Amino acid sequence: MCKSLKYATDLFDIITIVKDEWEKLRNYLSIADKKILDVEHYIEISKSLNASQGYNSYKLLKDILEDRRRIKDQISELQPLIKVIEESNLNTSKVMGSLYQSIKDKNRISKDEENNRKYNVRVLKELFGETIQ
Repeated sequence: MCKSLKYATDLFDIITIVKDEWEKLRNYLSIADKKILDVEHYIEISKSLNASQGYNSYKLLKDILEDRRRIKDQISELQPLIKVIEESNLNTSKVMGSLYQSIKDKNRISKDEENNRKYNVRVLKELFGETIQ
């Protein structure tokens, strides 16, 4: 496989990894938000919580909020990459197919040129003749 085809494959593999990670993190954020709502509704609907239940609810909510913050920080880290991927349209299989085809076409042309390559000798004609093929 030629280098440019390998690099294109690597590029699209990385884009896929970034997009998958982005979706996973967005899903985790949604789950954390739902957990927060569950705890808030438990606190709201419970008629009376004793000190232990109140502390346990607070502690659970705090843990979920801290986990949510870590998720949001990771999303924030990926945001510039996602923006570049979306703005450059590198996230479509159509672009990938077009890039592969361009690379293959260029590689084919290069091979054809290589097979028909000629060099007009400038100085050492007595050694090589007029042209080298």
